[in-house]
Amino acid sequence: HCKWGIHVTRMGTEIKSVNAMNTDVGIWIEKNNAGLTTNVSNCNLQCENIGVELWQNIGSTYQYVTGNLISIGSAGNGGGKGIRVDDSNITPSDININGNIIDVYNAYGGIALFQGIKSRVFENIVTLHVPDVNYYGIGVFNNQSARVQCNTVIGSSSTSGSIQRGFIFSKSFNSSVTCNVESNTKFGFEFDDLCDATNFQENTMSTNWSGLYLNGNGVIGV
Repeated sequence: HCKWGIHVTRMGTEIKSVNAMNTDVGIWIEKNNAGLTTNVSNCNLQCENIGVELWQNIGSTYQYVTGNLISIGSAGNGGGKGIRVDDSNITPSDININGNIIDVYNAYGGIALFQGIKSRVFENIVTLHVPDVNYYGIGVFNNQSARVQCNTVIGSSSTSGSIQRGFIFSKSFNSSVTCNVESNTKFGFEFDDLCDATNFQENTMSTNWSGLYLNGNGVIGV
């Protein structure tokens, strides 16, 4: 058992077809700033806390996480995420999260974007396996102009006691949320706080306690 499978700092990075198992974090890449690139693709990651972390690679030329198989979560470690991006909502970094298959066990979420501009999340499949631990399949927090399209999230409980959300957006404006498929969670899509100018259309929700949920401050589409 080890903390990181791969840990990269301030270096243009291309990681392909890597197997990382029994680690806290599969791949952690940080501070690949302006002019540097990141590409993580076709890896098989079985990790306790984080599958792929892109941390503060502000202004990088691009950051791609594509075609990976990720299994995340161990007993007693409920805060983990399959893919986590923490960037900047001031400087764009061309973030693309595409075609990943993520199984979420004792972990918090599948894909999490914290701060970003014009991030793209598309054609990912996230399965949530533990109703009282998994909080969301895909979460977008404090982003602008994100594109979340053609993703599938499958939950494991749609009762009122479940905490599962398929998709959650918070303080993220001018998003395009289209053509996603979601099933068997408490809330299919949740919008918290101002998410104004959001384009929400052609999404499919089934077997939910509530398909679309706007909390007391939730705003979309204006």
